[in-house]
Amino acid sequence: MADERINPEGYDKEAEYFYRKNLELIEQTRKKLDAERAAVRQREQKKAHWMVCPKCGGKLQEVNLKGVMADHCDGCDGVFLNKGEIELIPHARRVRGWVATIADLFGFEGQNREDAASHRKDVEFIEHARKKLDAERAAVRQREQKKAHWMVCPKCGGKLQEVNAKGVVADHCDGCHGIFLDKGEIELIPHARELEGWETAVKELLE
Repeated sequence: MADERINPEGYDKEAEYFYRKNLELIEQTRKKLDAERAAVRQREQKKAHWMVCPKCGGKLQEVNLKGVMADHCDGCDGVFLNKGEIELIPHARRVRGWVATIADLFGFEGQNREDAASHRKDVEFIEHARKKLDAERAAVRQREQKKAHWMVCPKCGGKLQEVNAKGVVADHCDGCHGIFLDKGEIELIPHARELEGWETAVKELLE
């Protein structure tokens, strides 16, 4: 037997009231649950990618570069630097042996920039190296970009974005403002740091 309380539209006024209240409750609860799901996702994503190289998926290991703490990947020799560590670089680079420490870790020839080539030679070195490094970055991107670790910050789980600081290409996290540097990019630092505006370009990444 049909319920006489139900009007032709499907609900009487009382039923419609509770129907709308239920909708409101669902909407309110949905917002809360979605926020909770997002928080859990962010927390678990951070765990999943914690100290995982955003390029090759290898494990990062903490190293001390003359007072600058970095996270080094044994797989691809890339390095992740927290925001605070990046801010130390202008000071650390003046410490005796800093470039040599970097050179020993990553296997390239360090040089004393006081006796180094002229500004023009630094520019030429970066321009020449840039072509090779861009080709290598493209090859790695093609191979790794569909994998879960690709361009995910190893500290906060945020997404890394490619930026260019005076010829040195880094992967910058908008979340925690850390940066990841491929091995080849690190080799450019002794040259790039002599160029006008280098420190300003680095500071702009951190703002």
